[in-house]
Amino acid sequence: MAGVWLVGFEYSAFYEGAHDYSDVLELEGEVFDGDVWFRLDGIDSPPPIEPPGAPNPHALSAYYVEIMGRKSLCGGEYGHMGQSSYEVIPTQVLSIRAIPAWTSGGDTD
Repeated sequence: MAGVWLVGFEYSAFYEGAHDYSDVLELEGEVFDGDVWFRLDGIDSPPPIEPPGAPNPHALSAYYVEIMGRKSLCGGEYGHMGQSSYEVIPTQVLSIRAIPAWTSGGDTD
C-alpha cells in the first residue's frame, strides 16, 4: 500500500494512491477531510520523521509512504476524537520520504 500521509497537531490522514500535494488536492479539494486515520504506533522500528508541524505547531507535514499493513474493513470512529471513518495500520514501513512543499512551511495555498 502506498500514498501520502499528512500529519500535524491532532491530525493524521492517509491518501492511498496519492503521490504528492496535487494528488491530495484532487481527492479533497481545498479542505482536508482526512477520512482515513494513519498511525505508526505498533511498529518496532518507526522511521525517523520530523516532529509534526515543526517548526509551526499548526502546520502539516507530508510524507510519501510505502507500507505493508491493513485498512479497517468497516467504517467506524478512528483517530483524534473519532473523526475518521477508517484507519490504516502499517505493520512495516518499506519507504518514507518527506514532501518538501509541506514540511518547509506548512502552507497549503
